Amino acid sequence: MTPPSRTKETQARYAKEYRRRLRQAALEHFGSKCSRCGITDVRVLTFNHRFGGGQVELRSRSREIRMLREIALGIRNRDIELLCFNCNIIHAIENGIKGHFASIRRKSGKVRIPNPYSDDL
Repeated sequence: MTPPSRTKETQARYAKEYRRRLRQAALEHFGSKCSRCGITDVRVLTFNHRFGGGQVELRSRSREIRMLREIALGIRNRDIELLCFNCNIIHAIENGIKGHFASIRRKSGKVRIPNPYSDDL
């Protein structure tokens, strides 16, 4: 019988690979490029929820996996678009989505990123 640690390691490795393959399939569904600027570097591409709700959906790994699976199968494409990080932030600013990338977590706490387009400056 294999030790439990190896089994957990194997499961973790499989889960990571499964998520990578799902993400790749979902990226290919959208053409693997940002829908605004056309960048094709998959390291900076992200799935934008056009009507909000992305933070709630991505709180757990199982919800993220379900979202990626639905995109890859073509079930979900009305409320999701593929954007690079820069275009995603611009989308949030243009649509007044509060709290979107507003803070970065670090070990020492939160660092607030000011919105350059806000009237509060």
